[in-house]
Formats: sequence, C-alpha cells, structure tokens
Amino acid sequence: MHTVQLLLKTSKYERHEIDRRFHALAHLHNVCVKHARKCMIRLQHDKRYAELRQLYNELVKKEKMSKEEKSQKKKLAKQLAACRTEQGLSKASLEHYIKVCGKQFSKLLSSQQVQAEADRVWCGVERCLFGNGKELHFKKLMDFDTIGGKSNKNGARFDLDAMYVNWLGLSLKCYLPKSENSLSYVWESLKGKISYCNIKRLMFSSGWRYYAEIVVSGDAPTRVSIGTSTMGIDPGVSTIAGVSEDACVLEELAPNAIQYEKKIQKISQSMDRSRRISNPNKYNEDGTINRSNRDPWKYSKNYVKMRRLLKSLYRKKHAYIVDSHRKLCNKLITIARYFPVEKMHFQALQKKAKETRRQEKKTEVKQKDGTVKGFSRFLTDIRRIDANYNVRYLEAEYNFAVSSAQMAASWAEVSQDGDRYDLQYRTAGDDHVREEHRPLNGVTLPPSNDFWRYYYPPNGWNCRCTAVQVLKGKYPTSDDKQAIQAGNRMTDTPKKRIFRFNPGIDGQLFPPKHPYYKLSREAAEQVKKVVIELQADPIETPEQLADELNRIGKRWFEHGPAQLSTTTQKGVNGYTYMDGRIYLAPERMQRAIDGINRMSEGTAATFEQEDALSTLWHEITHNRNKHGNMRLGKTETRYMELANEFVTRNTLSEFFGALGGELHAKELLTNRVSTGYNRMVRNFDALIDATGADRKTVTEAVQDALFNTPYDKQKEGLVKSLIKGGAKKKDGTVLKKGELGQWMKYCVDFGEDMLKTLFKTSL
Repeated sequence: MHTVQLLLKTSKYERHEIDRRFHALAHLHNVCVKHARKCMIRLQHDKRYAELRQLYNELVKKEKMSKEEKSQKKKLAKQLAACRTEQGLSKASLEHYIKVCGKQFSKLLSSQQVQAEADRVWCGVERCLFGNGKELHFKKLMDFDTIGGKSNKNGARFDLDAMYVNWLGLSLKCYLPKSENSLSYVWESLKGKISYCNIKRLMFSSGWRYYAEIVVSGDAPTRVSIGTSTMGIDPGVSTIAGVSEDACVLEELAPNAIQYEKKIQKISQSMDRSRRISNPNKYNEDGTINRSNRDPWKYSKNYVKMRRLLKSLYRKKHAYIVDSHRKLCNKLITIARYFPVEKMHFQALQKKAKETRRQEKKTEVKQKDGTVKGFSRFLTDIRRIDANYNVRYLEAEYNFAVSSAQMAASWAEVSQDGDRYDLQYRTAGDDHVREEHRPLNGVTLPPSNDFWRYYYPPNGWNCRCTAVQVLKGKYPTSDDKQAIQAGNRMTDTPKKRIFRFNPGIDGQLFPPKHPYYKLSREAAEQVKKVVIELQADPIETPEQLADELNRIGKRWFEHGPAQLSTTTQKGVNGYTYMDGRIYLAPERMQRAIDGINRMSEGTAATFEQEDALSTLWHEITHNRNKHGNMRLGKTETRYMELANEFVTRNTLSEFFGALGGELHAKELLTNRVSTGYNRMVRNFDALIDATGADRKTVTEAVQDALFNTPYDKQKEGLVKSLIKGGAKKKDGTVLKKGELGQWMKYCVDFGEDMLKTLFKTSL
C-alpha cells in the first residue's frame, strides 16, 4: 500500500460543509470513547475477569509451559475475550454502537466512514488493555484532522478519470502538481487499484486546507536507484552514522527543526499570557489552574489567531522533519540495499545523561587488573579515540569555518554602513555559554573601534557568539578599554590567542597562526588537489542547483528551502510560489546552470547565461517577500513587479558575488530587455535621476517595503521610498505624496520618450 495526497479545490460553501462533517465525526468519536470508557470501568470491576486475568498472567510468566498449560492458556484467552465481549469491548460491538449513533448524520457521513472511526477507537482500547496505554482520551475538534474510509465504493469516492472526489453531494476537484517530475510521479503512483480515499485537513496560517489522501494497493514507484552493498547503521539521539565498504555517512537528523521549536515556544508563551489575562478567576494566586472553577474558558480573538498559527507551525515542523528523514533515507538507499541496525535503548541514554560518572584514567594497552588487552579490544579503543580526535575535531573545525564565513559576510555589510550603526556583541544566552565569553555579552561599540579588530566572533572552537548591528543611541556605548580587557581574559592562553583576528578584515576563515598554515609542501599539494577535485564537480540538474543555492544563500529562502524545476508554460521566463519552489523555462534553467559552472571554473559567464541568472535572482527576490495579499489586480501586479525587478537589478552584483563570480554584462543593471518589466523599471530609474533622489536610500526603502509589506501596497512603498530619498523638482520644491503617486502611474503607463518629455515640462 502507498498513498498519494492531492490538494482539493474548495469554495466557501464546500469548506463550511466539510467542517460540518469533521465536527460530526469528532462528536461521534468522543461519544464512542465515552461508551468504551464505561465498558472498561465495568470490566475492571468484574471479579471473574480479574481472576481469569491473574491465572493467565501466571502462565505467561513461566519460561517453559507443558502441553496442558498451553491448552489452559488458550482456554483462558477465550474466556477473557468472552468477558470483554459481554461488557461491549470488542471491535464489532463498538462498530454497532457508533453505527446506531451515526444515523442522525447519515447525510453527512457514510456508514463506512463512521465504522472506520470506531476502528480507531478500538485501537486505543487495545493499547489500554494489552499495551502500555493508561487511559482512553477524548479528542479536541482542532486535533481531528482525518476522515477515514474503507473502500472506494462508499463515502468519499475518488474518480481517477475526472480527478474528482465525490462525497455525499459534494464534488471536489483535485489539484495536480505543476512540476512535470511531480506530475509524472503522481500518475505513476495512481496506476494501481484504488483501495479507499481519506479526507484530510491541515492547518495553515490562513486557515484549513483540505486534501484527498488516496490509498493505492501495491508498492510505490521508485525515484532513486538502489545500491547493492551493505551498510551498518548506528542511530543516535540527534545523529545517524552509517558505514559501508564504499561510503561513510554521518548526518544530523533534521538540523533546522530548532527554528520551529523557538517560534513554537514564543507563541506558546504569548498564548499563556493571553489566556491568563482573559481568565483571571481560573488561576490560583500561585499561578496554578483553579480546578474548582467550572466556568467556561474565554479566549480573545488574538488567542484564536495565535492558536491557529501554533498549529500551523507544528504542521511545518512535522513536514520538515518527515521531508528531511525521507531525503536521508533516499541518500542511504542509493548507497546500500541491506541495513543492519544497532538496537538503541533510549531510556538507558537518558539515565546516562543524568548520572555521569568519571572513570579512572588508565593506559591504552593495559586493563584495570593489569592484564594486557587483546588486539580486538585494543583496536576498538583506538577507533574510539579516532572518533574523538578526528571526527569530533573535524566537526568543530567545520562549524568554525561556517561561522567564520558567515561573520565575514556580515562584516562586509557592516563595513558598507560605516559607523552609521553600532555593533553589539551577543552570546547564545543559554547555559552552555563559556564563562570567559559571558562578560562580553552586550558590548556595544562602533565598527571602527579597535575592539572588533581582535575580538570579532567567532572566538573559539564551536563558538556560537555573534555581532549584530543596532541603532545608534539605542544602547549605551561600552567602555572600549574594559571590553578589550575582557577580550584579553577570554583569549589568555596560547591556544586561545590565535583567535584574536577578524575574518572579514583578514580575509581568512581560520586564524592566521592556525597550524593549517604550517603544512609541509607535500601536504599542501594534497590539500590543493582535493580542493580542485571538489571544484571540478559541475552542477548538472536543477536539484543540484537548488542544493547549491541552499548552501550559499540560506537567508534567501526563509519561507522554505529552494526547490528548482523547469516549466513548459509558454510566454514566461519563470515563476515562483514564494515558498522556495521556483520554475524556470528549460533553456533559462540550463543557461543558469552553465553560467554557475563557468564561474566556478574561474571563467566569465556569457551574456545569455548572466541574463538567465538574473531571471533566477528575480524569482529568488520574490521568495524573500512576506506573504501578503496575492489576489492582485492588473495595476497592483505591475507596481509589485516593478518594485521586485528594481530591487533585483540593484542587488544583482551581490548575487553574482555570492556565486563566486562577477557580473560582466553591466547593462543588465539598467536595461534587461528579456523581462516584460523593463520599460517600467527604466522609467522609475529615470524618475529617480530627474528628481535628484538618493539612489541608495531609495533602493533600501524599496527593498524594505518589498520584503515586509503586502503585495497590494507596493505603490505606496515606491512613493515613500522616493520621499525618503529626497525627491524634488528642479526648482527645489519637495514633491508631495500625491504628486509622486501620479508620477508612479506615469512610470507604469507611459513609454520612455513620453515620460522624458513630461520631465522637461513638469519637473
């Protein structure tokens, strides 16, 4: 069995109708749970059942049983099952009970959908009776997200030919993915027999979205080639390691899940504060909940909004973790076919974390009793040392290189602003911050101060400190002498003293006095050879290009990682869904890939390749927008695209620099004829020049409005940007908001020649 999930196209009425059905099934679920709990209480008070259970447990505890005891065990099992059936605790009994209760909802739910919910309740009963379940719980309406089925002939029926779901008077169309690869995979997955169809809903920040979860018999189609070797797997709490004859893998499990956890924690705290403010009588003086107060809970509109957002974050976190695990599985499958896995005892790991013991120091060759270790034991210990001193050290050096590169890039931005902003030193702020780093937390000084020359983070292996720009005067300026003294104390040993450098100023990832720079000639040649080999691996597919973008420009895809595909849609260079998914025309996608490969080789890209990369940067810029009003009219769309293309051109050189190359076709900054927005942007450029506005100020303001305001407000953002830039007439008169709004309309509607004529007569 495998599943295919398709988004349903729903109107307002259909969404209301589906919510009614979810509400009805949630009610039936809780009614069935209430009935099952009563039956379980009666069963607990049944003395005969208790006696039979005691006899059965005594037989189970025996290591060896005779034939008579085995026969007695089977007889007792049948008697126990009969007792449960008498009390109404069986699958058939629950199905019959919920069927009778569900007759009042016959127009909303089919009989099989109701029975499927009874099966879910029975699974919970089984866990309580035979597993580690303690209590059967009721289910909140918000947590009720699936309406199951049993066959494709009853309830929600999926029509493969029409791609519709027919469900008791509702006819719901299924959306198909636009990507050719995804679409072909869906068609391949639906070739098997349709077993049944579930209706699923997922919470987004905008509300519920509804999906058809189609269960298909047979195996799912394979999308990756399967390896032939054997790989041993050692799972950890947060990492997984694998070793085969051909490869060695050490991966962190879902490394970016922490970003969702931080947001979830923040929203949960806000919800708790809101709930306490709205319900003061529901809490005791010590802050605990007053259980004696039976008044209904009151929730503010903001609380309801945050609750919806919290559920959406949990959905995003779950989707990310599942996607990350699936990608890791696909990676491992391409390497090996057989996976022997070490059994993990996580409870033992928890105990070990709570009770850390310090072992006595002993030699590597002799054991505690003085006897010599066997070779196998000695080899095991040596491998453990290798893991400590090579793998862990390598990981620390990798983390330092990544942090150093990020801080160097940040320093480049800081340098451009000069001393217009202050720079503030910040630690991670948790219990793992080193004591010598804590005194530097909050140090605020201008970037030109000598303190940043030597104590700009990172300041050690696995250092998580950072430095951020803050507004001038927002924080008091620190005493630079005291800050330098604290920095000296932080790096007061020879091993720590090498970290007195600034990666942005020195232009080096590692400290100048790092042992790496003392390599022998042979070692240096080997390192150079490896670097060349790594650089020689070209990008061939859109997926590889997406991986490269995620590596070098994580900040560009805050709404979702980059996912690149080609499109057959005519008349477009590319488009995006603003969640990381970007589609380019096939020829532009190939030119973008070829251009990046040429730059990685140290060769300049061609004009066509740089133009294609400009299209890619245009769509990436779209991805940096906060999701606002997307139902735009024709005029609003023009202003939005004008702002996006303007920002794209003014940051294009930075994009090429991040790719490791240089933009040679400088005309793309002012005249990119391949885009349909060229005339509008050129008109806006001409308006900036004609009004004498400061281009840098205007660019920063347009970018801020583009990234942080809804799409339907971009005209206002453009006008305000010109005002901030100091737009004036030739006589020095400051242009008002209404006048600039009219000029923006001219930029969108008029040709270049006509606009230049207006400049001469009206400005």
